[in-house]
Amino acid sequence: MLSKYALIALAVLSFAYIIVLAACNTATMPINFLSYHMNFPLALVLVKAYAAGAVTVFCIWRTQRKDLKIEQKKLEWKTEDAKLQTEIQSDKVHQLELQVKTLETALEKALKRGGK
Repeated sequence: MLSKYALIALAVLSFAYIIVLAACNTATMPINFLSYHMNFPLALVLVKAYAAGAVTVFCIWRTQRKDLKIEQKKLEWKTEDAKLQTEIQSDKVHQLELQVKTLETALEKALKRGGK
């Protein structure tokens, strides 16, 4: 996988390429959109297409990032649940040990009373 800096460099180079391409192509071109017929400079068409692509990529990235955060939260909750279950089991064992001690003490007292 490419490093963060390599991806940033690739994005900067791509942006620079579009700007140079737009600066070199100043002619107008006809644009048909639905029933509208317009003439736009090619530079403006290139920059708008690049911006539309950047917005699309940004939206997809944000969606994936949000999903990643949700998955991370779920993992944290599972970890907390497992920790809580371990503590509950530990507390149950401790309670049972205390009950056994209490019963042993009561048995010893009963045996001492019965032996007299």
